[in-house]
Amino acid sequence: HIEKDQLRTAFANMRNVLNDNGRLFITVREGNGKISEWSIKVIDGVEYDRNFIGHSLEELVAESNDLFEFIDEIGYDGTVWHNYIFKCR
Repeated sequence: HIEKDQLRTAFANMRNVLNDNGRLFITVREGNGKISEWSIKVIDGVEYDRNFIGHSLEELVAESNDLFEFIDEIGYDGTVWHNYIFKCR
């Protein structure tokens, strides 16, 4: 749910709370920007906008490159969901 222009700040905040040898596990939905069909949810007749944002691995690496090193993708099952591991730099 993190907008592209907020990724850098999010990565910096995560890096600040991890040890020097820390690892970051991220699950994202592949995509580029807001995914409207995943954002809107109606619960008991009330519509909520969850602001669901898709990201690519390339985008994540670019926004975190000086803070984290991409290590691997794990558990990929062929869907739009990806599980990535990054290591603190």
